Amino acid sequence: MYLNFVGIPQENTSQGISRYFDQIEGQVVTLSSNLMLVEAMQQFTEASSEYVGSLSSEQLLAKKAVLRDFYSNKFDKRFRDLNGGNSANAASLLNKASDLTVALQYDYIANNPYPMGQKEALNEGSESNSSYVSVHAKFHPILRQYLQEFEFYDIFLLSHRAVM
Repeated sequence: MYLNFVGIPQENTSQGISRYFDQIEGQVVTLSSNLMLVEAMQQFTEASSEYVGSLSSEQLLAKKAVLRDFYSNKFDKRFRDLNGGNSANAASLLNKASDLTVALQYDYIANNPYPMGQKEALNEGSESNSSYVSVHAKFHPILRQYLQEFEFYDIFLLSHRAVM
């Protein structure tokens, strides 16, 4: 009898799962050591500091209101549909979010014209005069291709220097 998981016979399932996770680990390690990604992280970190600085307090409050509405309505409705009616309470997390988080989530999630499940199709956010938008437009298509090629759910770039 065969299990249809990574195409491995049932008696070898644990070995197949181990190989599968080893393969994913290899993909992640390879990507993270790629000099293009190192350059991207440096550029994103530098650009993120000026991204919020160009916004007034009123603009940030307006973005936060739209973001709260997005999470309370569109996002939470979809989340409840997929999770037996349980709410994500994502809007409550906005109280703890940094100004940078609010600005980026507004531009790349709430104000993104693509539907949920296709938000990664957006290359450039609405703050077109921002260096962050230029950096995102430069690296996002490459990372999206990697995501699609290896069927990842998402790719998260984390830095101990930038609070996103």
